[in-house]
Amino acid sequence: MSAALAKLEAEQRDQLTPEEAAQFAEEQARQYFGISLDEFRRLAAADELPKDNPIVVHLALLAGVELHTC
Repeated sequence: MSAALAKLEAEQRDQLTPEEAAQFAEEQARQYFGISLDEFRRLAAADELPKDNPIVVHLALLAGVELHTC
């Protein structure tokens, strides 16, 4: 489990703070793509991400990134 979600669960909350959401998005970028969230954003802006990967869409939604194909 991600550190952000573990903290949320431990504190028995059901929503992430904006800071925790950013941390979770960073964790997801590193887990699924081995890159930072900033690098993910750069790749999205350059339209260099796989167009058929649901994790790309998931992370884009978490990070507030606009994808060229959506």
